[in-house]
Amino acid sequence: MNNPWDVRPRADKGDATPDSIFFNVGVALTSWELLESALAELFDCLVSGSPNALQSNRSGIAAFIAVSSSSGRTQMLDAAIPRALKHSKFLVDAKALIQQVKDFGARRNEIAHGIVFDLNEVGFYLCPNNTNPNKWHRKGQSIGAATYQYTSGDLSHYISQFEALRSLCTALIANIQSERGAQD
Repeated sequence: MNNPWDVRPRADKGDATPDSIFFNVGVALTSWELLESALAELFDCLVSGSPNALQSNRSGIAAFIAVSSSSGRTQMLDAAIPRALKHSKFLVDAKALIQQVKDFGARRNEIAHGIVFDLNEVGFYLCPNNTNPNKWHRKGQSIGAATYQYTSGDLSHYISQFEALRSLCTALIANIQSERGAQD
């Protein structure tokens, strides 16, 4: 694992009970949704041009949430950032943030669509559904090992990363608003 968004290596021992995995799935998905909400605020900030969120008519948020997929929303941000921040010192930071959101998107989807399996003496893991062939390594014609098997500890890692991204996004919004306010 070279990057924080990479699939974490399978722990030798899973969780003793499924409870902490179920709990952390809920926390992870809530953390991701809070990030999505912050991204909506960022988009509104970018397209409104106003230094103050309270002065925005919130049409940016309305447009952002009208798109149902996370990938579609990150494409909207990819399109808005270079134009809205063309002369901003925060252009590079904004692009880097959105790239990280994209990189972590696959982990969010694994968490959202995973199933808790009891691997008997090995313990409980969050694994892909066996109907998703893209999440299983192939060995000839048969299905081999799952591409991910997460413990509650692995989920805690992703939770902290999702929360860090939200903090970065919130700080970026404040910085952009401050920069715009200074230009007025």
